[in-house]
Amino acid sequence: QLNPNYAHAYFYRAWAKDELQDYTGAITDYNKYIELDPDEPATYSNRGLAKYNIEDYTGAISDFNKYIELVPDSIDGYFNRGVAKHFLEDYNGSIADFNRVILLSPDAADAYVKRGISKDSLQDINGAMSDFTRAIEIDPDYEDAYLVRAYLRDSLQNFTGAIADYNRIIVLNPKNIAAYLAAGNIKIKLKDYIGAISYYTKAIEVYPDDPDAYLVRGSCKIYLGQKESGCKDLQKALELGSTMAAVAIMKFCK
Repeated sequence: QLNPNYAHAYFYRAWAKDELQDYTGAITDYNKYIELDPDEPATYSNRGLAKYNIEDYTGAISDFNKYIELVPDSIDGYFNRGVAKHFLEDYNGSIADFNRVILLSPDAADAYVKRGISKDSLQDINGAMSDFTRAIEIDPDYEDAYLVRAYLRDSLQNFTGAIADYNRIIVLNPKNIAAYLAAGNIKIKLKDYIGAISYYTKAIEVYPDDPDAYLVRGSCKIYLGQKESGCKDLQKALELGSTMAAVAIMKFCK
């Protein structure tokens, strides 16, 4: 049983609840700690993160504001507030916070990626691309930076650049099934069905139970005249729960 006046006990219990993903319970304990010791910065940061994790972004921002008030140059405070603002669609506010992070820590690759995402939300495509590229320059092994840049390049129909980014992701993480599927989809846009089949085959090797990979690989095979093999893929997709496979089987495999 906690001594009601022992502030640090509430802090440590809140931290433990955070670790167990009991964010509501953690917030309750952080509230009690703040009643007993309202000037501890870490409590506001931790409570803000707990609120963020239950999607109370407004409450999180309020806590990050207090944290920044107590620690004016806190990189994590500005970063976390920027992320919360993005989820509230305050993209300009989010960018301002990431600007501050970058001012305080010019090599903060995460901040460039997050700022780029907010810029993309404002249709600042050039600014977003510049930020994603800068993050990669800082950290050439930053998988998520390649991923968001690949998405953006794909949307701009820079398919060669997008494929290059997906290939880099695959080198960094050969089990990233999303990269294989996305690269395969681009190959279809380019009408390179053999190339698409190659990516979907690799996706299946990584994750044999993905119905989409079988569905699209099967469709590509049928387009290339490989009906028997393609229909086997469609049947496998159906067995794995793809409702679209049933339609394709009725159309192509009867």
